[in-house]
Amino acid sequence: MLVDASLHGTTLLVLLLEELRVSSYDDFGKTCVLSHNGLRKLHGAQPVAWSEELAEEATKWCEKLAMQDELENDNRTMDSKNRGENIAATSDTSSKSGGPSPELCARAVDEWYSEIVNYNYETGLPKSPGLPIKHFAQIVWNSTFEIGAGTARSSAHGDIVCVRYSPRGAEGDPDTFKANVFPAEGTLPSIPTEEGTKSFGAQQTGQTGKYSGSITCGVGKRSRIVGGEQARPSELPWQVGFRYESPYGRTNIFCGGTLIDENWVVTAAHCFQKPNNGMTLKVILGEFDTQNEEGNEVINHSRYNKRTNDNDITLVELSSKAPFSDNIKPICMPTSSTDFPTATMCTVSGFGTIRSSGPQSRYLLKANVPLVDHQECKRSYRSLTENMVCAGYKQGGIDSCQGDSGGPLVCPQNGKFYLTGVVSYGIGCARPGYPGVYAKVKNYLDWIETTKSVIQYQTDLVVCNLERNRASKFYLADQEGRTQLDKF
Repeated sequence: MLVDASLHGTTLLVLLLEELRVSSYDDFGKTCVLSHNGLRKLHGAQPVAWSEELAEEATKWCEKLAMQDELENDNRTMDSKNRGENIAATSDTSSKSGGPSPELCARAVDEWYSEIVNYNYETGLPKSPGLPIKHFAQIVWNSTFEIGAGTARSSAHGDIVCVRYSPRGAEGDPDTFKANVFPAEGTLPSIPTEEGTKSFGAQQTGQTGKYSGSITCGVGKRSRIVGGEQARPSELPWQVGFRYESPYGRTNIFCGGTLIDENWVVTAAHCFQKPNNGMTLKVILGEFDTQNEEGNEVINHSRYNKRTNDNDITLVELSSKAPFSDNIKPICMPTSSTDFPTATMCTVSGFGTIRSSGPQSRYLLKANVPLVDHQECKRSYRSLTENMVCAGYKQGGIDSCQGDSGGPLVCPQNGKFYLTGVVSYGIGCARPGYPGVYAKVKNYLDWIETTKSVIQYQTDLVVCNLERNRASKFYLADQEGRTQLDKF
């Protein structure tokens, strides 16, 4: 889909974004995400996340168009990889390019979105035959979850902006359009000001240090996964590691976990059965290299069975809220009706040993493993319960291992990953005929929510008691004299 964005009549969004005048690639990408998500929120579509893979594709295609002074879609890639694509050109060839400045993407999105006046929500078709609607539809298409963008300078067309979308949108029959393009509710999003900073769609407070990108659950910077290889930076931002520290040293990472929101991590109960000998539990976020938090509460499932490993699940409360960033994001949680059929390719990750009884990996590793039929798995593990799920290959070779315990088994659905299992146990590592066994997360949704609520209630109760005690002290002080009360 192509459009000549001559930039006449830009909205308040563009005028305010022009004030930012920052030209780093990060800000260009950030503005693309925020511009899309502000409009998607208006239409009730779920937000998109930034993809480095899509950005790389978009940049290369933009550069090719600029070199050839052409404007055309990359139909081959769009068809083979199920990509969507919007392309815009400024038509301003008189001035020099300032690089990928934020307003370039914002203006392109604004121009594409202007096609909304041509769209008929009741029919899922243009109001009149031949009127363009696909640029607009792709921006707000509900089933699209990731975007990436690039820009290049053409002598004939000025600055060219290319945005790639995954999965592809704005394709199909009218019913498909009606199922993915929802009427707008309210007015166009504005950019409120907070202490001199601008935000659009999501909170953007770079001057205060808060994360201003997308915090869509279950989406890392790259969605393409290859079995048995080192994870790329920001690819698995929900991955957590645990170790103990004391003034005399620290342990290796002994178990993994999964960030499910800004306060809580899910891991395995068997990871926390030994005394910590007075050491402090450290929770390593950001794929093990950027952020350390302390564990405030460790709550093992009360019915955890050491012999059968049934109910092998634990919640760890963080001592402070997780600072979301590209490297730190939560996983999506399943619902009770979420179902992944046998043979679904899922991903297990961790810092465990690279073979049975072998050395611990220096890097975060990941592998694709297929889900195994429950009855088939039960032939390998007689003690298997309905609270467990299995994943692995009949021939072995790829699996979780020692040290990966408590880590995530995540499965894809509609462009996002969902926490399906918690690494629990197995016979050896990657042995033929013995897949890995995982705690089945969807069976513990009520326990997770109840536990979180109980801890929150206890916290509120402590605060309430502190306030009550403080009030009592004020009362006693008042009996002894106003001066003492004032000092208190």
